Amino acid sequence: MPATAAFDRPSRLGSIGRYGVVFVVTIAAWLVTLPQELDAVPDDVAPFIILDLGIGIAVMALLPLRRRFPLAVAVTIAVVGVLSSAAFGSWILAAVSLGTRRRAWQAAVAGLVSIVTTLVSNAWNPVSLYIERVESAAPMSWWSLALFALLVNTLVMAVGFYLGARRDLLRSLRERAETAEREQASRAAQARSAERARIAREMHDALGHRISTVAMHSGALAYRDDLTAEQVHDTAQLIQENAHGALVELRDILGVLRDDAGGGPPAEEPPQPTIADLPMLVEAADAAGQDVNLALGVTPESVPTTLGRHVYRVVQECLTNARKHAPGTPVEVQVTRVRPWLGRGDLVVEVSNPLTREAGVGGGAASGRRHDLFSALPPGDRLEASVPSSGVGLLGLAERADLAGGRLEHGPENGRYVTRFTVPWPERSDS
Repeated sequence: MPATAAFDRPSRLGSIGRYGVVFVVTIAAWLVTLPQELDAVPDDVAPFIILDLGIGIAVMALLPLRRRFPLAVAVTIAVVGVLSSAAFGSWILAAVSLGTRRRAWQAAVAGLVSIVTTLVSNAWNPVSLYIERVESAAPMSWWSLALFALLVNTLVMAVGFYLGARRDLLRSLRERAETAEREQASRAAQARSAERARIAREMHDALGHRISTVAMHSGALAYRDDLTAEQVHDTAQLIQENAHGALVELRDILGVLRDDAGGGPPAEEPPQPTIADLPMLVEAADAAGQDVNLALGVTPESVPTTLGRHVYRVVQECLTNARKHAPGTPVEVQVTRVRPWLGRGDLVVEVSNPLTREAGVGGGAASGRRHDLFSALPPGDRLEASVPSSGVGLLGLAERADLAGGRLEHGPENGRYVTRFTVPWPERSDS
């Protein structure tokens, strides 16, 4: 059940208290209208006195229906009031309940019926007529009685309108609080989801780079039977180092996720690489057998940390893709600032490699590398098929470009496969 619905329902104790007050007012209204000399009441008037109390108590049975049929209950009790002054207590509760609906036309109809029945009761009720005749009480004029009834109706309806407005205000405040709590919970869930997605991106980029190195070199060891003992030893050591690094990074990332899921204080993440770490990345790729040439045309200090991390991950993913799909080919990495005269210009990261493996074999740095296990592999070799592709590398790079407010382009250009990551040059680093 919604909390607001439960809030609108009265408590059992509150309902008992209301009916108790109505019963007390019913008895009081009956006692007030009794003749002063009960022993002298004639036999034709006495039954109406008993009937007055009986009707006043019986009409309380209509009160539970006042929430579903507020106008009908209030009008019915007002009509019954012609025979019973004791019904005044039940009428007050029904009229207040009707007023909480804050519908002016219903209040006007109920008030008009009440005024008319009051005038009729005063002119016809046998008990009232007996009291006026025997006790020589000065009768009220019809307009004075109507004015008094109007005043009582106005007061009762005003109480009902006030209670209705207060109830609506409390309901509105409660709904706002519940809405705010739901929105806060939704924002927290979205933040957790975004953080997990970010961690998953970092896991893909970091572990994919290391695991692809392990897979490629272990596959080359299985295919090449002409390697020296020193080459086998160095390659096995490289595989061990990258596997160990992958396990360490996996442990750190899973530790962050586990602490977050456990509800405890978040674990401190290890420092993330930035554009200043690109030379070390290139050195590691060279040690793993890739031929990578880095041209860093910007100073690392001029690039904000977040954008520098994007640049690092873009280069890392591109080197991983080159290692998977074009092993043995030289890779060119350029990080430059273009069009600085047009405002701030753009930061462009361009990574490219030849489309065919033969373009990178037989000369240059690749042919003389101690860890060059791939130069003797023919195009389309089963080694490429031995390294599975996640299929989300370029998608992750596109997401990074969107986060940084830039764009990603990739595809063949002039005999090379080019991946180009372009983002606006950050404002705070104009220099």
